[in-house]
This record gives sequence, C-alpha cells and structure tokens, in this order.
Amino acid sequence: MRSELAWAAPRAAAAMVLAMIVVAVGLMLRAVPAAGAGELRLDLILAAHVSPVGVHGAQVLGAVLEPAGGLVLMVVCAALIWWRQNRWQAARFAAVAAFGWLSVEPVKLLVHRPRPVLPNVHAAAESWSFPSGHVALVTAFVLGLVLVTTGRSRAVTIIFGSAAVIVVALSRLTLAVHYPSDTAASVVWVGAVTVIVMSGMRVVEAANIDRATRRRRAGTAGADTQPILIDGVRQD
Repeated sequence: MRSELAWAAPRAAAAMVLAMIVVAVGLMLRAVPAAGAGELRLDLILAAHVSPVGVHGAQVLGAVLEPAGGLVLMVVCAALIWWRQNRWQAARFAAVAAFGWLSVEPVKLLVHRPRPVLPNVHAAAESWSFPSGHVALVTAFVLGLVLVTTGRSRAVTIIFGSAAVIVVALSRLTLAVHYPSDTAASVVWVGAVTVIVMSGMRVVEAANIDRATRRRRAGTAGADTQPILIDGVRQD
C-alpha cells in the first residue's frame, strides 16, 4: 500500500497534464476549422457505406446512451457490484464511471467546438462536439468495471469493453454528429480522470486502513494494561 501511495501523486500529476493537453488540442481544433474538414472524410466514408439498418442501429444506440439511460445503467451496475462484492467496490465503480462521464461536460463548454456539418445530415445543435459524451460514458463504464474485476473476468471485460467503445465511437461518426478527434479525446480524457480519481481513492483507503490499525493497536494495548482481578482482588 505504501508503494502505491508513493506513486499516487506522480500518476495524478501526469494525468492532469494529459487532461490539459486534451483541452489544448480541443481549443486548437476549434481555432483551426480546416483540421476538422480533413477529419470529416471518415464520417463521409461511413455514411456512404453503412447500410440503413446500421444507421438505425446507431440511432438506437445513441438514444439508449443518452444521459437518462446512462444514469440508469450506472446505478443498476453499482447496485449489482454492491450485492455481488461489497460497498467499497461499488463506490470505486460509481466514482470512476460518474466522474469520467460527467467531467466531459465542462470541457465541451470550454472548447465550444461546433458539430460537423454534412449535406443531408442534421447536425445536433443542442450541444457541443468535443469530446463525445457517448464515448465518454461507455469508456468510463468499462474502466469502472475493469477496476472491480480480476483475473479472467478482467480480461474479458477489457476485450468486450474495448469493442464496445469502438462500436459506439463508430456509431457516432456514422451519424456524423462527431469528428474522429472528438471520440479519441473522450477515451484519453476519461482515462486521465480515472487515474486522478483512483489516486484520490487510494489515499482515502490508506487513511482508513491506518486509522483502523491505530485503533486496533490502541485497543490491544489497553487490554494488556488492564489489571487482573480474582474474586475482586487485584493481582499484581
């Protein structure tokens, strides 16, 4: 635990730098619209080659992962983790998933990057483009599950979770509501936020363990110093 704590601050600092780089890239992309025009080639390729069934699937997936659906998904999963494991693991999952997902909203407002504009495609004007909230939700959800699983379960979570992130990212590009850099930024941003959150939780966990150890030692010491009584007579 001490070795983990020794690395907590450097890891958190590196993650903060990475998060600032993501924001800086977003501001640069907003300031240079030509960069976004180059990115739209992938959106155009997907829009041209994905079948109507695939487009409908992308629309359904996008609707399911809207804020209300994402919140329900996280609450249900946290409850299952509490039931199958313990409340601490449920708290780890909830903290990572919630902070990773919700933290993209301030970035959206700060960067203020408009949605892509393509012919015959309705741009989602109700929110900003960078980074993708849907990809952030799935990435945060997967990372939360990775942190509360071990062994084969963790390997399976990483494999299927990575596939889920890719599928959601491609679905958002197919609908032309994001640039590719928006989806990539979500993965990097959520990863950085996860490191920061976990560093803080490890500090809290270590403090709780240290407090419990001191109490246990104090209780043992108190028991050792208690006088021994036989028939009410102290035995020294």
